[in-house]
Amino acid sequence: MEYKDKLILAPMVRVGMQPTRLLAAQYGADIVYSEELVDKRVIASVRRVNEALGSIDFLDRGGEQGGRVMFRTTPEERPRLVFQLGTADGATAVAAAQVVANDVACIDVNMGCPKQFSTQGGMGAALLRKPEVAEDILKALKRNLTIPVSCKIRLLDKEDPRDTVELARRLAACGISALAVHGRTTEMRPREPAFWGPMRHVVDALAGLPVIANGDVMCWQDAVRVRQETGCAAAMIARAASWNASVFRKEGFLPLDQVQREFVRLALRWDNALPNTKYCLKEMADAPVSFPGRRGGVRSIVGHEGNTSITQARDYTQLCGLMGLGPQSPYPDLGDDAAVGLPKQAPAPKGPKGPKGPKGGKGANANGGAGETADKAQGQGQPPAVAKETGTAAAAEESKEADGTCNGGGAKRKREEGDEAGREGQPGAQEAEVHSG
Repeated sequence: MEYKDKLILAPMVRVGMQPTRLLAAQYGADIVYSEELVDKRVIASVRRVNEALGSIDFLDRGGEQGGRVMFRTTPEERPRLVFQLGTADGATAVAAAQVVANDVACIDVNMGCPKQFSTQGGMGAALLRKPEVAEDILKALKRNLTIPVSCKIRLLDKEDPRDTVELARRLAACGISALAVHGRTTEMRPREPAFWGPMRHVVDALAGLPVIANGDVMCWQDAVRVRQETGCAAAMIARAASWNASVFRKEGFLPLDQVQREFVRLALRWDNALPNTKYCLKEMADAPVSFPGRRGGVRSIVGHEGNTSITQARDYTQLCGLMGLGPQSPYPDLGDDAAVGLPKQAPAPKGPKGPKGPKGGKGANANGGAGETADKAQGQGQPPAVAKETGTAAAAEESKEADGTCNGGGAKRKREEGDEAGREGQPGAQEAEVHSG
């Protein structure tokens, strides 16, 4: 992969699903990371070509009919897609990477996540203190894969760069194609300012290996600044992208409601699980309207406080109504996008049950949106989107540059602090902050 001057979507648990990745790319991200997926879960998954959607699906639970979609992508996404792997063992990492290697551009090993669900298994930031294990994982992947391998770490010390530089040298010697460095230590919270200074020492020590800067990169202008200050080849955006994916735009941010609607369009098109769609929309709605910039001033990433009622939506029809998507919306006809759940016409009032529709839709989509759900809805004489979700899991002015910040105005509002979350089904599943691997 080419990293020079690239802008990258960071790996984020429960956020880095297909709609977010596609939206980020649409707004200017050159490279997108998947959310972190644990090696054993990947090994247990089964690859399926979803002809109904035109996607490639990896299904949980051995891939039995109706199994949950663990990971979904398309051939078109492959050139820019990095698959982030959570692992603590070289052999297991290789087995997992080989499952997805033909459908992604690069395998990245998560060595930066500080959360307990990751570190208690020896994964994530636990590898920072076990460099010999980290080296074994990277060398095993390099020996057995034909695609690039990278990794993502954190600073070992926020002031003294020597230990971080030494670790970076050891990892680089394993033959990796890039190294992402988060400018915080494992003990630091996202609200604490990131340290960009130590990244310059890492860049100088690695002599040509692309280093990706992460931490307090909130917009296109920040990406330019961090590359200038650190010498890093590329910049990675995390939290701000979960709040408003248009942060990747050189021209400035778009209003939140516009971004949310575009996200819903993509979620419908690719049949994203409704709980995850609502989670991502809630992240956008709960974002701070504005927040301090690194150089003073204020950045604004949203045009209003967002729609907080999205969690009440029981199906995509209700969600689209809340988002203003429908015959009376700016998107009166979604065309092909309507094929996966959203009716092109306003739903007819619910009447008596009609004859059951043909069977056979169950296998169309393991996520339950375009297959079994649609069949049940049509069997009741309703458009597909009227059926409740079944079988699924978990314009304002554009902002203007001002003094090198990403300032678009807007009232300041604090975001409620809380413990970061783990992935669904893992300890600490109640998420209050997006966390990046």
